[in-house]
Amino acid sequence: MYLVDHVFQKDIAKYYKISPMLVSKLVVEAQRDPEKNQIFKIKDEENKNIKEIVKKVVTGMLENSTPIVKADMVVEQVRKKENLEVTTD
Repeated sequence: MYLVDHVFQKDIAKYYKISPMLVSKLVVEAQRDPEKNQIFKIKDEENKNIKEIVKKVVTGMLENSTPIVKADMVVEQVRKKENLEVTTD
């Protein structure tokens, strides 16, 4: 966000409810070790994909008038239909 969008560090700190010193430290770390930043981008992309899969399964269940009583029901359907291991945590 800071490195790409040129937003002030104090504004980022306020948005994420952390100290400006922590934002500064993270920015310096990101500038020193760009590979670490790539790992976070990959994890973020994986999380987005998982969210889309779960959204697709839940939408399908609702369209088929399947009542969703427990989150475990959604987890079970994701495992069956998408072969993806998810948890309710």
